[in-house]
Amino acid sequence: MDVKPTRPNSYLALAIISTILCCLPFGIISIIYATKVNSLYEDGHYDQAVSASKKLKLGELFLLP
Repeated sequence: MDVKPTRPNSYLALAIISTILCCLPFGIISIIYATKVNSLYEDGHYDQAVSASKKLKLGELFLLP
């Protein structure tokens, strides 16, 4: 049985909040990346999921000062 690494944070809640409160176009992109993190993790692409999570976190920190 394979042991999966821990799931990276998808920041989906933060993406939804930034969409509602801040900027709709960038918020939608954030939601897309957040769902991408989960799908990449489930498909076994752990490195890509971590990379997408880091990009999302950086983008969210930029949107919500």
